[in-house]
This record gives sequence, C-alpha cells and structure tokens, in this order.
Amino acid sequence: MSIRHKVVIMLRPHFCSVAIAICAFNVYAAEVEVVDIKCNHEGTQQKLNACAFQEYENDDKLLNEKYKKVMQSLSKMKQDQLRQEQRLWLKMRDRLCKQEAKENEGGSIWPLMFYGCLSSSTKQRTEALGK
Repeated sequence: MSIRHKVVIMLRPHFCSVAIAICAFNVYAAEVEVVDIKCNHEGTQQKLNACAFQEYENDDKLLNEKYKKVMQSLSKMKQDQLRQEQRLWLKMRDRLCKQEAKENEGGSIWPLMFYGCLSSSTKQRTEALGK
C-alpha cells in the first residue's frame, strides 16, 4: 500500500462525521467552472513543469470553491471539525508530495513530479468533499 493510499484511508473515518451534511449539500450545489488548460504535453521540460503547475493551481481553485460551499452548509461544530481535517490533509498532502518528488530533487523534472502529485491529491480531496 502506497503512502498516498494510507493517507486517504487514515483520513476516511474523519469524513464519515460530516458525510450526511456534505451529501445533503450536494443536492443544492452548483457546478464549479473548470478552467480549460491548453498545455502541450510534448513540449520542453520547462513547458511541462509550467503546465503541471497550472494544472495544480486550477485543481486547487476547484478544491477551495468546493470547500467553501461545503463549509457554508455545515453547523459551526461541523465547520470546526472539517477545518481541522482540511488542515491535517494539507500537511499530509504536502509531506507526501515532497517525499514522492524527493528522488528528483535538484533535477529539472522535480516541479513536474511535485506539482503532478499535488494536483492528483487535490483532485482526490475535491472528490472526497463531494461525497
């Protein structure tokens, strides 16, 4: 089992406590606009790195929008709980991605690996908030 899966499994019990409120919220949630990214995945390493960063920024924006909408639907107590869970998740995500990109540290591919990991983890978190 990879570290990423351990993080998701470890955080899963915390999601259960707010699952009912989040599910109820999804009935009323509006669609979040996705920014169209026009990246050339056959470009230079610098272009690939820039594309990975741009994709992560877009995914992070979508996560923040989803998080704000979910927070608005929760009671004060559930908001505090979700806020703590989100902070823990952010710390764990950053550690995980630094560790996954560590072998490429100092190399030109490092940003692609690091931001690719951040993007993937952020997409998973956005989906988890939607359940």
